[in-house]
Amino acid sequence: MNTVHIIDCHNANDYFADRQEGPIVQHLLKAVNIRAELHMALNRTKFGEAVVRAMEAECDVLHIAGHGNGDGIGFVQWAKWPSLG
Repeated sequence: MNTVHIIDCHNANDYFADRQEGPIVQHLLKAVNIRAELHMALNRTKFGEAVVRAMEAECDVLHIAGHGNGDGIGFVQWAKWPSLG
């Protein structure tokens, strides 16, 4: 495995309560010699940019860290998400 891209998407409450899993995942992967790139996505635009960066880098794994519900990940609602392809 060459690279894992982590997109940490959380809302402000999680951010200020220090409930982010992305940095933890990144450090665990690095501890076992797996390259891990962390991207913080605080809104839908930054999430899209992080997905594009991961696709351009041809990462082996894309890990999305965040809290979701039936509509998507916090600020991202899948039904309204435009096609990335």
